[in-house]
Amino acid sequence: MITDFVFWFREQVRRCGIRNIWFSARDGYLLQKLYRMLEKEADTVYFLTSRMAAVRAGVMDDADIAYVDSMKFGGTLEENLKARFGLEADGTKSGLLSYKDSILEHAATERRRYWAYISSLDVQEGDIAFFDFVAKGTTQMYVQRLVGHPLKGFYFLQLEPDFMEGKGLDIEPFYKREEAESSSIYENYYVLETILTAPHPCVCGFDDVGNPVYAKECRKKADIECFLRVQEGIQDYFQRYLELLPAGSGNTGSMTKELDEVILGLIANLKIEDDGFMSLVVEDSFFNRMTGMAELIR
Repeated sequence: MITDFVFWFREQVRRCGIRNIWFSARDGYLLQKLYRMLEKEADTVYFLTSRMAAVRAGVMDDADIAYVDSMKFGGTLEENLKARFGLEADGTKSGLLSYKDSILEHAATERRRYWAYISSLDVQEGDIAFFDFVAKGTTQMYVQRLVGHPLKGFYFLQLEPDFMEGKGLDIEPFYKREEAESSSIYENYYVLETILTAPHPCVCGFDDVGNPVYAKECRKKADIECFLRVQEGIQDYFQRYLELLPAGSGNTGSMTKELDEVILGLIANLKIEDDGFMSLVVEDSFFNRMTGMAELIR
């Protein structure tokens, strides 16, 4: 499934004639490696971002704060303000909008710092191919405000596309909504997200000279070692695939989505005996949500 996606991604980049290729952190960590195996001469960027970092720098008015607040947070207002905006609550207000002045003032600082990072990148003229794995488009929406180039999103799957209409986003998903709704993708994409990640913590912002500031690492060393072993297996498969069907031989990828979905769907019917894999946790600090792998695979 991941192999088919990488070939599809390359086709879209070629079709649109895009030279700037950004694989957003952290889901783009492995995907960039695979793309470089496929397109050895491609100039790609592992773009440091997160929903948290993009929101903190991108919010500009009441509507932005209300949009962020519409995404349910599994915790208190104080925890919400801290996790999403890096601010401390004073205990006398209610609702994120009551902290509007502090949020927007902090956002101006975060924006300036993010610009320091972006200015260090070698961005050529034209659009930017922006990879995200499974998302609504929140990160792309706010990053687009910080970059002087249009972002063309190429996602594995876009969530709630109707909700994002009218927000000025250009997103092409590998799995269209009608395909995903009738497959095992919705049920199992969290499993894929757990292994398509980076060994570094989430980026929560930047310092004054554009160096990344990372959140506290919540994963155990054994967890990181486990998903890196899975990634080694994926890279090994991808390398063998290219040896059998070289990238320059006219091969455009098998694109057998139906078969991919069947294989993915089998995960719920197999007894997985690797304790390390089954103990992995899906971490989402933006929603204050932690989900165990054992809960995802039933």
